[in-house]
Order: sequence, then C-alpha cells, then structure tokens
Amino acid sequence: MELSIQSPYTEYIQKIIDFGIADSPAEAVKQSLFNFIKQIEFEEIYLVDKAVRKELEDIENSNERLFSLDEVIGTIEL
Repeated sequence: MELSIQSPYTEYIQKIIDFGIADSPAEAVKQSLFNFIKQIEFEEIYLVDKAVRKELEDIENSNERLFSLDEVIGTIEL
C-alpha cells in the first residue's frame, strides 16, 4: 500500500524515529496505529467499567427488590 504523507505528519513520523520507537517510516506508522488501537480499547474498557459502577451505585441506592439468578431460573416453567 502506498501512502502520501505530508506535513505535519512527516514531522511526527520523524519524531517517532528519533525517539527510537521505530526504525523506519513504515514501522513508525505501524507502531502509531497499534498504539492508537490499544488506546481505543483501553477507553472502551474504561467507559464500560464506569457505566457498570454507575449502575451498581444506582442499584445500591434504590429500594427495589433484587432477584438472584437462582430465583429467576426457579420461576421458569419448562
């Protein structure tokens, strides 16, 4: 795949090479994409964790009756 990369991205790629993260422009792009995907995955996990914690907090602060899985399964007629 051929890409035409122009300023300021060429400077960013050179910084990645200068920092020793990559040896070539192609490797710099690969490392950048890899790190970007890892950051997205981390943020997804963080947001899911935040939502679950909020839901648990709401459950703990409510007066609603909660049912165990055994109670729910016990009510199913087969």
